[in-house]
Amino acid sequence: MAPSIPEDDYYDILEIRDVATITEVIANYKKLALVRHPDKGGSNQAFQLLGNAFETLKDSAKRAAYDLILPGIRKRQKAKWEAFQRQAQAAQAAQKAQAAKKESEARKRRAEEAARLRKIHEAELREKRRQEEEAARFRMIREAELRERRRQEHEAAKIRMFREIAMKERKRREAEAEAKLKREEKAREEDVMRRLQELHQEEIRKTKENRKARDEEEDVVARLQALHHEEIQEAREARAQRHGE
Repeated sequence: MAPSIPEDDYYDILEIRDVATITEVIANYKKLALVRHPDKGGSNQAFQLLGNAFETLKDSAKRAAYDLILPGIRKRQKAKWEAFQRQAQAAQAAQKAQAAKKESEARKRRAEEAARLRKIHEAELREKRRQEEEAARFRMIREAELRERRRQEHEAAKIRMFREIAMKERKRREAEAEAKLKREEKAREEDVMRRLQELHQEEIRKTKENRKARDEEEDVVARLQALHHEEIQEAREARAQRHGE
């Protein structure tokens, strides 16, 4: 079976120039082998490529044969690289387009989310304003009720005051009426007493007058009796004289 034609740039794998000496080839192999060994964390494929490059370039005959095909390898690698770059650019463009699409969709979602949030916020604001208006209405109602209660309390206080004034006025009038009644009763009593005294004085006067009249009458009677006795005596004396003649 014929050996396969290399497709890799061994100089690039060993990180050396095309004109590097065998010493540089060995030195760079040892340095890179320490880094790319699987036990050091490298991959088996990378370590295998490093070994193939070293086996080819350390041998002058193999190196000379390899240098003959190196331009073709590099040309193919360049073509592959350019194809890879094109693919990468296409992939990058696709990624950008996908990213732009995703960004557009994300912007759309963000806009929709922002619009939804705005609607929620506006609804919350409307609800808040409604609650504030409702609270303001309740405050107005409470204030109106408080004013009405205060008005009623003030009215009740006025009524109580008027009642107290009316009661005091009634008591005053009753006291005045009672005092007037007492004064009138006292005046009537005094008038009755005065009239009684006047009547008593009149009775006393009349009694005195009656007594005087009786005395005068008795005196008149006595004088009349005396006159009668005198007339009788005179009559007797006259009869006696007549009998004596």
